[in-house]
This record gives sequence, structure tokens and C-alpha cells, in this order.
Amino acid sequence: MIRRMASFASLFQLLHKDGTINMEKNQDQGESEPAVANLQEPDPGLIQGTSSESTGYQEDNVQDEPVVDHNRDLEPESMVIGSDSSETENVPENARVDESDESDDSDYDPLPPKRKKRPPPAPLRERIGGQRRVDESDESDDSDYDPLPPKRKKRPPPAPLRERIGGQRRGQRRPLRRKLFKQKRKPARTPEARKERDSQKYPLLDPCPPTCKRHCIQKINQERRKAIHSQFWEMDYNKRRDWIYTHINQEEPKRRVLHPASHMTREVSRYYHMPDSEGNDKMVCAVFFRHTLGYKHNKIITHTLASIKAEEIATPVDARGRHAPKHKLGNDALQTIKDHINSYHPSVSHYRREHAPLRRYLAPELTCKDMYKDFNTKHPGICKRERYRTTLKSMNISFAKLGEEECETCTEHKVHLETHQQDGNVAIRNCEECAAWEKHMERAGVARDWYRKDTKRDHPIDESIVSVDMQKIIMLPRMPGIKNCVFTRRLVQMHQTFAPLGGQSSSSDPVIGVIWDESMCGRNADDVASAYVRFMRHTKCRDKKKFVFYMDNCAGQNKNWTIYTAMIDEVNRPGGPDEVIFKYLEKGHTFMSADSFHHQVESGMKKAKNVYDGQDFKQIIDETGVAAQMKPTDFIMYENGLSQGNFTNRPLLSNVQEAKFTRGSTQLMWKLSMDDTTYKQGDFLKKKTAAKIMDKKKEGPTFPAKKHPRGISEDKKDGILSNLLKFMPTNRHQFWQDLPVAAASLDLIDH
Repeated sequence: MIRRMASFASLFQLLHKDGTINMEKNQDQGESEPAVANLQEPDPGLIQGTSSESTGYQEDNVQDEPVVDHNRDLEPESMVIGSDSSETENVPENARVDESDESDDSDYDPLPPKRKKRPPPAPLRERIGGQRRVDESDESDDSDYDPLPPKRKKRPPPAPLRERIGGQRRGQRRPLRRKLFKQKRKPARTPEARKERDSQKYPLLDPCPPTCKRHCIQKINQERRKAIHSQFWEMDYNKRRDWIYTHINQEEPKRRVLHPASHMTREVSRYYHMPDSEGNDKMVCAVFFRHTLGYKHNKIITHTLASIKAEEIATPVDARGRHAPKHKLGNDALQTIKDHINSYHPSVSHYRREHAPLRRYLAPELTCKDMYKDFNTKHPGICKRERYRTTLKSMNISFAKLGEEECETCTEHKVHLETHQQDGNVAIRNCEECAAWEKHMERAGVARDWYRKDTKRDHPIDESIVSVDMQKIIMLPRMPGIKNCVFTRRLVQMHQTFAPLGGQSSSSDPVIGVIWDESMCGRNADDVASAYVRFMRHTKCRDKKKFVFYMDNCAGQNKNWTIYTAMIDEVNRPGGPDEVIFKYLEKGHTFMSADSFHHQVESGMKKAKNVYDGQDFKQIIDETGVAAQMKPTDFIMYENGLSQGNFTNRPLLSNVQEAKFTRGSTQLMWKLSMDDTTYKQGDFLKKKTAAKIMDKKKEGPTFPAKKHPRGISEDKKDGILSNLLKFMPTNRHQFWQDLPVAAASLDLIDH
């Protein structure tokens, strides 16, 4: 086929535009002959592919013949149809060339120009994104073919798993998928937002056409329609349904007409009413009624009227969101969980009960995991561990752990800042809450600076600078391996710590821990004031003339008029100190050296494992400090000496940051900030109390001491003796058997 096309191309080049044949001279004879006269009949052998002498190709090589470039200029010899070949002598002159026959083989070049060999295909991995594969039957020019397609850049090896956070390599971190979902999650709409959405979704529509037979627009004008629409969408969903029900009357139809399409008769006739500006109901058509409320169709009206039963006089309340979940625990199961948690006897904190009276604490040796394990053993299959934990949290109960107190004011401020997020998360701090927080942080910074200064400065030997704090919940006996121990109402132990600033390593004064239990006394304001006096009268401190106490702002212990009365009495006592100063750290930023000592005591209790009685607890304190055991006579019955008279000049205690008491005066001296250079002063004591304190002729102390121990209830003592005494060594039994008993004593676990 290719040779035939080449023959026709050569013939067409000999034709003129007017259709005549180009004449050429025969180089051998010098005569001019028409080229068509020399056309020869093709050899049948060439057509059948049996002759190979004239063609030089075998039959099976025709298909593999290379593509001929038709744009290449032919040689002059190939353009001449006539030839001197012997094969053309027997051909008649009038022979015609059949279009279906092949051209004379004399025009065929037996040695066509060799084509450049195509390079072998590249491996599959190198042909990614390369050129298309060229089919062998394609006749296009291969000069544009790129034998070497551009290589693709190799992908860098993946980073280690620990460096791929969120699927990215280090340096390209992005939030976790879980956090992205939280950001995309839409917040729940408030009731006001839902009303605004509904009013925009159902705007006021045009009234009924003027051809209405009831002439509704004349009864209810456009201004009244706007007022009805606005008031309607200010109601909630249930009130809107009630309004629709009360303004539509349903009656028996006067004539029952068969509908031609549905072949049904009308069962009820509806009459619509709307109040005019004077409050009178006017009958309107259905279109006017719906469009005034903003509805385009009758669906809401039909649904509202269909939901009311014949015996009911109002629409039922919407039940969406009111169904109890299938996995919700019943009241009996929930009460079982609460009873089990209360069986561990969570206790009110001794120093947080004034500002957190509803918060209770469990012993530090307990964990939620151990509690649930015991619960699941006694009540298997009631709930999962997470449900048990959430119930524990809902009861406002936590575990007493040292060093995990957070500033409540700062935590609330972080939540408050979320309401101020505008324009690229820039917080606007000009509201009252933000101003109060800034003042809180300023006071915390001032107090902490003075704490550091007093820690570093060298003070005289007759001056004592300590931090004061009461350790968290301690209940005795403490036996972690005995399960009955955590289910028994145990003895509450108090420990008031007086630790020098910077610890014992930076001071020659020891840490003194004043201890007592609830059988001796409670933890009221006069009891805590007695602990301060016990410390100042200790043999290690009786030669001190000045005491500086750093403490928290607990009003029940450290900042009240009872302890102020006790300090004025102590500085004016013969042999007492000359000056006492209270410095209050800001609430939530009260970490002191006393807290570090509490951690040492807690570590000692864990190391000892079992703490059977008060003497064991005293030995643990003596290992790192000095324990001062309180006796019943050490507790002084101080009174609240505050006077309500007009002669007094006293501050608001919540604003006081420093208080001072000096010998020879019954006035209170205070500072609202430790940075203030001068003290303010004023009287606050009752005149009789002040006179009694300053009376030099009095015999004995101003305030009497207690004579008898407080005692515990009989039931509590019997519970300890019957449940726990058998697990203690014999030499510890005497302590528990000698505990005083009083029927009127309240259990400090609950109070």
C-alpha cells in the first residue's frame, strides 16, 4: 500500500495544472516521449508477492516496512516512469495502469534511507509522567519524540513516627484531627438566637388579594399585622402552638361536598380569627392568617390541630429533647453509687470550709480506680468506671493531694477571656472582670516580692520569719493495706506548720509542727489562735521579740477578729513578744515553705506505710522538724473582741494585706498593700476587752484555758475499736482505748 501511494505521488508530480503530461527527453536516445507511453504492466509476481528478485523484500517484510516520509524530495530518476529494464519490453504500448495495481518497481528505492532506531523503553519507574507510548503503526514523524523523558524528583523518605505529629513532619505540625472537629463544631443556639433565626426564616408575607370576600385588610391593617408577627415570633415554640390553637375554631361543615379529585368530603370547617388594635377578634381568611404569621403553607396549622385530642383543652408540650437516654442509670443505681462513695467518709477541708463549704476531700491514699474496683466487686455490672468517676465529681468530692491547688480567680479569668476574642484573638481588657484580675495579679506580685526579700535578707537572732499553713486531711489510723480502714470513720488529725522561709537549710530555726487531734479540740478560730500562741511560747522561740508570719487568706483561721484579739493579748502579756506582723499572700498564689514541709511529712507517712496512732505521726514530724503536742490546757478560749461602736476605725479584712500588733497598744495597724510606706491604725476592740488586756493588776491570763478535752462520739470510738484495733500492734491499743468520749461532739469529717 505504501509503494502504491509513492507511485501515485510520482505520477502527480508529472502532471501540469492543465492536465497534460510532462515530457522529458530520453537521455540515451535524445527523443521526447510521453512518459505515459513507457508505463509498464506490473509484474504479477510482485502483486502476489512470489518474486523477490526485483523487489528485494520478502512477503512477510511488507508489514514491517518503515514509514516513508512523503515530504522528502524524490530523485530525478525516480520521477521518470519509463525504464530500460528488460522487464518492460513485452508490455503493449496501449497498456493502462490500473489504480488498484502497484506502481512500477523501478521507481521503488530498494534501499530506503535508514531510520534511527528507537531507544529501548525506559523502566516503568522512570516513565512516570513521561511521553506517551508510540505505536508501531503510527506514521507520524518521530523527530519530536523525547527518548529520555524528564525524571521526576524522588520523594523524601518519611520521617520517624515520633516526629510525625498529626501526619506531618517536624516543622509542619498542625492540630490533631480531633481539635479540628471541635473548631468546626457549631455552638448550640440560645433561645434568643433561635427566635431571631425563626423570625428571619418566616418574614411577614403579603396579605390576601383585594378580591377576598372577607375584606381582611380592612379589619386588620398593615401596622397591626407587623405587631402581631413580631409578638408571635418572640414566643417560644409551645406558646406559638397555643396561640394558633386559641385563634382557630373548628366546626362541623354545613354542607358536605364530595371533592372531585380525592373523592372525599370535608370533615371539619376552620374559622380563623385575629385580634385588632382594640383587642377584638376579627374573622379573617386562611391566607391572611398564615401570611400574617409568616407561613407559606398550612402544615404547621394542620399539625398543631391534629396533635390535640378531643378531651384536651391545650396543646401538648413539645417532647423533643425530653426523652431519657436508653443508657441512663435509674435513681436506684445512682443512689447505690453515691452510698458507696459516702462509705469512704469524705471530709470537709479544715482550711477551705469558709469559702468552699460544699467541697469534700478523700484521704490521699485512695484512688478512684481502687474505689471502683471495690464497687464492682460488691455491685457488679451496674456501671462503668467512667460513670463512677463522673458521679464522684458531681458530688463535689476530690482527693487531697499536695501541690495541686490552682488559683480560682485566674481560672475564671481564662474562661472570661473567651468572651473577648475579637479581630485575631486580641483580648479587650477594659471590663470590670479584667480590671479586677489585673489588680489581683498586681497584689500577688507585690506579696511574692516581699516574700523573696524576707527570704534573702539577714534578720536579727531575736526575730523569727516563718510561713504558716495547716496540712490537708489527715485521718488516723492510716493502714493502706486494710480495706476496712477506708470504710471506717477515723480520727481527724490537725497539723499546723510553722516553717522558716527558705527551709531549714537557709535558717538556724527549726520547723515546728503544732499537732492535735479532734479528741483534744476542734479547728475553730480560737483553736487556731491557740496554736499560734503555742508556737510563740515554744522553748525554741520564747526568746524571740518579733514574729513575722506569712500565711494565706483563709478567713476561718488567719484573718478574723478572734485571732487579732489573741495577738493583742499576746504582745501585751508579760514575757510576750514586742511585735507581731501578719503578711497575707494573695489567694491562689500562696505556695510557701510550709507546703514543702507538708510534702516531706506526706512522704514520711508513705515510707512508714502504717501510721497507727498520734505518737507514730509525731515521730514522722520529728524526723524532719520538731513536733509540739497540744494539751487540753494549751487551748485558750479567746473571744471575738470586735466592737460595733462608732468610735472604732477598722478596715475591711478582705482588703488587708499586712497587719501589725505592738506592745503597749490595743490598736490594729494595717496596710492595704505591702508596698505602702506607712501603716493605718485604729481601735476595734470592745472597751471592756481592751481594758482587761491592758490591766496590769490582773491576776492570771486575760482569757481562760480549756480544762477538759473535746472528746469524740461513742459510735466513732466503738467503730475504730471493733474494726481496726485487731490489725494494730498491742502496744498501740492503749492510745485508742483512752480516747475521751463526749455525746455532744460533732464529727469533724462532716463539720
